Order: sequence, then structure tokens, then C-alpha cells
Amino acid sequence: MFIRLRKRKLKQGHNKGKYTLDAILVKSYKENGKVKQKFIAYLSTMKERLLYHTDPINREIFQETFLEEIDQKLNALHLDFEDLERIKRNFTERITRQLNEQ
Repeated sequence: MFIRLRKRKLKQGHNKGKYTLDAILVKSYKENGKVKQKFIAYLSTMKERLLYHTDPINREIFQETFLEEIDQKLNALHLDFEDLERIKRNFTERITRQLNEQ
């Protein structure tokens, strides 16, 4: 299992044309030789512009909020401790790298 970040374009309202990042817990499996992902749980969403806010203080607050919500939802799933720690560690490394690149 791992956390997939999906970039989604908003289609309605005053945010039309802007993007959100959805954090989704998925499990990979093979079917007929093809790798597929099974949806396990929705974890969080955040407007992309907030995660990459130009003000460093606001950016840090939005990123912390996003990560805390993901952490809370993962803990509520009552996964095996080793799986939970592996998922969190891998995601933290990946998201930290991705956010620092922006």
C-alpha cells in the first residue's frame, strides 16, 4: 500500500481551472499481467496553490495541515503497525522532496 497524490483540475465555481492535490491510499496488484491500483481510503485534499504558497510561513502552515490530516486518517484505519510506519515513512520522504522542489 502507498499514498498516491492525484492532481485534479477543478471544474466549477470561482476556483474553476485551478488544481487540488488529493491524497489517496491505494494498494497495487496485478490483473492479467497489468499493474492496477485498488482504492483503499481517501485521506485529504488541498488546493495546490496553498501547498506552494509564496509566503514561507503560510506555505508551512498549509503543508503541516495537509500532512496532519493524512496522519490522522491513516491512524484511524487501524492498519498493521509495520505497514503504517512504512507507508508514512515512504510518503514523508516523497512529499518532502516534492514540496522542496517547488
